[in-house]
Amino acid sequence: MLKQKVNVITFQGLQLVFLGERLIFKQMKHITILLFTLGLALHVPTVQAHNGVDRKVEKNIAKVWPKHEISRKPMVFDTLMIDKYGLTEVHLFKLSNDSYIVGYLAISSAKGRFESFDYLMIFDSEMVIRRIDILVYRSSYGGEIASQSWLKQFYGKQDGVDMEFDKDIDTISGATISAPSMAKSVKSVSRLMVEVSTKKTGAQ
Repeated sequence: MLKQKVNVITFQGLQLVFLGERLIFKQMKHITILLFTLGLALHVPTVQAHNGVDRKVEKNIAKVWPKHEISRKPMVFDTLMIDKYGLTEVHLFKLSNDSYIVGYLAISSAKGRFESFDYLMIFDSEMVIRRIDILVYRSSYGGEIASQSWLKQFYGKQDGVDMEFDKDIDTISGATISAPSMAKSVKSVSRLMVEVSTKKTGAQ
């Protein structure tokens, strides 16, 4: 079976599916797509869209590079790697200033007590974590993980090293489920990002 590089991006309720850099399908949110391309059936996962998410992403990027105009380009990679790291949703982007790659963006989700929540991670060009922020938190419990004072514990770390919850990363009152879930997910995304960049599967 031929491997096709597929990437799916969901913002503002609109879902875009790319084969390489070519847009091949679009659909509204909350629908899982079974995509038939070149005779191959590929399952493409979805994420829940939320109003204002794109603006929040841009604000976070601007906090890391306040004096530069940063553009985003979707990265495509083998989606089997998502399962490898125990993740459910991951969307990766290269961040560039003109033609120079300054860093990378990952948008992913993790499990809370009752519902999943979405978050972003911003890396520099060496895959060191520069910023993390919660994009959408749907539960009334565990929202304490959105505090930057807690999230900053991950800053400066790379490739999942020194990210063990309750060892390297402190616990936080009121988030007994979402905090360890977030720590585990952040560690996995960090490792995924390093592997993707090393294999250069995201280069298009």
